[in-house]
Amino acid sequence: MTMPQTRYKAAAIAALAVLASCSNGDSPAQTGPSPTSSGTTTNTAPGTDYTVVAETYLEGPGRWAMPAAGDPKAPLAVLDVPAGYQGKEDYVWTHDELDLKENQGQILYRAPTRVLNDPCDIDGPSPRLGPTVEDLAEALVAQERTTTTQPLPATLGGYRGLYLELSSSEGGKACGPDGEMVLWEAGDEGRVFEYPATDRYWILDIEGRRVLVTASTPIGASSESVKRVTDVAEAITFVKPAP
Repeated sequence: MTMPQTRYKAAAIAALAVLASCSNGDSPAQTGPSPTSSGTTTNTAPGTDYTVVAETYLEGPGRWAMPAAGDPKAPLAVLDVPAGYQGKEDYVWTHDELDLKENQGQILYRAPTRVLNDPCDIDGPSPRLGPTVEDLAEALVAQERTTTTQPLPATLGGYRGLYLELSSSEGGKACGPDGEMVLWEAGDEGRVFEYPATDRYWILDIEGRRVLVTASTPIGASSESVKRVTDVAEAITFVKPAP
């Protein structure tokens, strides 16, 4: 599954939709099942009802807000996570109690700035990534060594965009830096590595800022594992950071 460079280290330490409009949408998310229940909340600033996922390790249930790695001015993504979730920095993950494997699902919120043409060649030429939702979707579809579904219109948190799924049977092969495939980068916030997984991408334009919500599960994961992660991702809302 996708794994940011910094997240890979943290996980080890913890042992752990064509765009119809860039305006605010009115319809609910068009993909996947309905959301799960909310957890408890902890305030981190006056007037907020969430805890920002940052350097402090979090354990669910809870109401958490993720900054968009790669674009500090983008709205926060707010998630209601049930028990069994953990969070730290820009990364939220859960263990699958059904088969006791680690990192059976994870959710990322980032603002990609570069998509590698060849995930095994970090220094190879990659086309300039344009600024729109469609630009990012096209770059992912064109990427070598990965397979994507057709990008389809979708909404998430009231914002319109495109939804697609990406996977790679080569994920985890010995290539690229540190022996891992690198799918894309988000500015200076790190690289996203690929493992044998299915990544569900919601590419959104939020008030002129392109962001990407990713929900990942291993290839072959049970339907319970997939639902457990997509339920949380599809219930995401977006808020401006507290002053």
